[in-house]
Amino acid sequence: MEAGESPEQALVRELAEELRVPVTVTGWLDGVAAIGETHQLRVALATVVDGAEPDPVEHDATRWLGVGELDDVDWLEPDRPFLAELAAYLE
Repeated sequence: MEAGESPEQALVRELAEELRVPVTVTGWLDGVAAIGETHQLRVALATVVDGAEPDPVEHDATRWLGVGELDDVDWLEPDRPFLAELAAYLE
């Protein structure tokens, strides 16, 4: 987050910069996962504005996942605690 930014504003900015996709943050999953000694991961729920599609700048590829495809990804350890809640939300 930059100085004076809320978590929602930071996420909207980061997604615009890294994926060139406008979003509206609609909520947050419960909990926080530590990433190293200085960072924390929180997971937001968001909707893409006006059907825009991601156009990655700093990533090789993106893909949409349905609830039945969440286990197809080799998630990083900090991501794993959020998967059950995310699956419940997607159902």
